[in-house]
Amino acid sequence: MDLYINCYGAFLTSKKVEKKQLFTEKEIIDFQKNKIKTIQKYEKEWNTKYKGTNSKLVQNFNLYRKANFIIAKNQVAQSVNEDNLIIQAVSLTEELDTIINILSKRLREWSSLEMPELANKIQDNEEFARKSLKKQESKLGKELQKQDTNQYHTLATKIIELFKLKQDNIEYLDNLMNNYCKNTLELAGPALTGKLLKHAGSLKKLALMPASKIQLLGAEKALFRHLITGSKSPKHGIVLQHNYVQKSKNKGKAARILADKISIAVKVDYFKGEPIGNKLKRELK
Repeated sequence: MDLYINCYGAFLTSKKVEKKQLFTEKEIIDFQKNKIKTIQKYEKEWNTKYKGTNSKLVQNFNLYRKANFIIAKNQVAQSVNEDNLIIQAVSLTEELDTIINILSKRLREWSSLEMPELANKIQDNEEFARKSLKKQESKLGKELQKQDTNQYHTLATKIIELFKLKQDNIEYLDNLMNNYCKNTLELAGPALTGKLLKHAGSLKKLALMPASKIQLLGAEKALFRHLITGSKSPKHGIVLQHNYVQKSKNKGKAARILADKISIAVKVDYFKGEPIGNKLKRELK
């Protein structure tokens, strides 16, 4: 008797199939993950030796197709993790910033027809959107009809809703990263941590990067220009957004020190070490 095992079942054959066991969905996935374990199981149960996966006696295209569909579906599901969710949330925040800025500029121009003083008085876009909904005394503007003010009031309301969506997304992102990369979050903050993961592609890729590469993430164009033309080499990328670097007189040195600390934090996060985010943060200060 010969034992044949493939992705959809186990078969005991001589000149015909004497015994067979078609796999459940879970067994198909288990076989794909650990073929040896499945082979050893059936060798023991059926008291015979494994011959291979291919045999004309057990070929079944429909079963083969169904099993590979289950395997592909599982692999797609397994490929989605916190990295994908964080990258999507970071991208949403960046896109919301762009949209809010464009719409706020339009709102300022529109409402200035009635209240030109307000645009110069209030710089914050969210506050401006809220103030523009209220009736203001104006010495310079034209008093518009209700149908005209209603239209830019609708725009102001939508901008306020976008600010709320952005805040909700930031809170979601902060909670997600707090469970996934707590040390890096503690050290770099939610905005910078998210952008680092987005540029790197995943926590694993970021953890395997040398600190010198983390230091220059986001400055790829300037680095490429330096390599091609011999122009001045960049000293920092998106790590410049960290307060520690921004407040430093020597930003290049500060970026290098911060990148060193981030490199440690992200490795601890990826390899599930003990929390050291606060310690690294204190060392920066």
